[in-house]
Amino acid sequence: MEEYTETKRNTQEKKNINQNMKGSTNMREINIEEIKNRIQTEQHLLTAFTLQRTNNKYLYMVFGDYEIDTVKEEDMIYYETVGENEKLKSLSEKIEFPYPEFYGKKLEGYKLDLGTDEISLIDCKDLGERWIGEPFAIYDVPSSVCAAYTQEDSTCSIHYLEDSLKKILDNPVYEKKLMNGKEIPLRMLNSDMDVMQLLMATNKYLYYEHDDIFKMINVDTLETVSDNYFAEEGFEDSKENIESGEEKLIWIHPYEAKCHGLEKFISRETDNGENKKFENIDYKKLSSNKKVESLRTKENTIKQK
Repeated sequence: MEEYTETKRNTQEKKNINQNMKGSTNMREINIEEIKNRIQTEQHLLTAFTLQRTNNKYLYMVFGDYEIDTVKEEDMIYYETVGENEKLKSLSEKIEFPYPEFYGKKLEGYKLDLGTDEISLIDCKDLGERWIGEPFAIYDVPSSVCAAYTQEDSTCSIHYLEDSLKKILDNPVYEKKLMNGKEIPLRMLNSDMDVMQLLMATNKYLYYEHDDIFKMINVDTLETVSDNYFAEEGFEDSKENIESGEEKLIWIHPYEAKCHGLEKFISRETDNGENKKFENIDYKKLSSNKKVESLRTKENTIKQK
């Protein structure tokens, strides 16, 4: 879990995950088939990846199985383009999101030291923590890789992803939108396999939310800055920074724009698009939505403080 500090990594080092699946580390060429043959297991290979947090020193491999599950979530991206016009999506509409479930499945994890060529078992606590501060269990490892794939997190280089697993994650419901020349995920999975939806994008950060849990992402590298309380703090700070001119608004959820008075920052330069008629949005309809109502309650609490 990372603290709320701005990442200063050189953005030139960002690599697209899909390219990384065919790439190699700086230490040696990776031959997945050769490494698989060295590991004595009858389990199916799910993923192989390297991490910046361990300096790409190890190739991690997870073997096992998973189930394909689905969850229906209300769509928080209210707009869809119809020609040159925009229309508000029905708030009763729910989208079915497929996701892989690894919990309770038999999984095996191995790591290959790319310097010494030594193979050993994965120590999950070295790979990360869940948002509540608990160390990873083995089922969190493939889940976090799937989350990194939908997030396009540049700190996780995925060298192999099982075809059926990749097909789930490439589902069109996890769509992306071109914003300021960057492909930004509108929806993605977190390591708990929850669907997180974009609330706001600035020239510095992206903010996602699911059931009042926020995630703050560096807009250049798409790596996670925070997925805990600091992310929610960052969300409030960014809105203040937009007002002061310290950050530039790229995209914002219509309700957030309305309740925080940020409509004036939506211009021809923002990726909410040209000529959006925010004054024509039926905000009574929006506020009847339970998800949006939770945002309203949160906003009132903040104002009272």
